[in-house]
Parts: sequence; structure tokens; C-alpha cells
Amino acid sequence: MIGQGYSKFLQVYEPIVRHFYPFILRSQAQQIRANLTRGKALGEQARCLLVYRFEDNWSRPIEDIRAELGLVLDSQQFDAESGNTSDRSYSPILY
Repeated sequence: MIGQGYSKFLQVYEPIVRHFYPFILRSQAQQIRANLTRGKALGEQARCLLVYRFEDNWSRPIEDIRAELGLVLDSQQFDAESGNTSDRSYSPILY
């Protein structure tokens, strides 16, 4: 939502989340920061998700929908941002 620019509040709130949550959840700090970076990058490059009719596309493969909406980072971009080597190494709970 931050990457899509839905609200000014979320943009102001991002630094708090980026620093506060890793401080509280120290064992997950690196992963939290990587997830925030990846999520923001995906949001910035994606089509506007607020207007997408997900309910009309339940039967389609998720990979097709991700590609259509621009919700796919190439692995080199992801590696450079987070230091991770696998696209599956993130925690989807934080998105």
C-alpha cells in the first residue's frame, strides 16, 4: 500500500514501521526490512491494485495475475534490494 501511494499517512508511517518492528522483533529484523523493501518495490511498479477486480479472476493462475499487474520482481532486483537469493524466502504475512 505504501508503494501504491494510497495515503499520505502510510508514507509518513513507513519509517516508523521500518525501524520500530525490527527493534521489537529482533530475530526477524533482517527479514522484516527485506519484506518492506520488496513490498514497496512491487507496489511502485504495479498497476493500481485498488481498481483491480480480483473476484473476476479467481479461476486464473496466480502467476498470470501477478504478471498482468506487474507484481513480479526479477531475481536480480530482489537480490540487490534484500540480499536474498530465493524469491520464496520472504514472509508473506508482512505484505
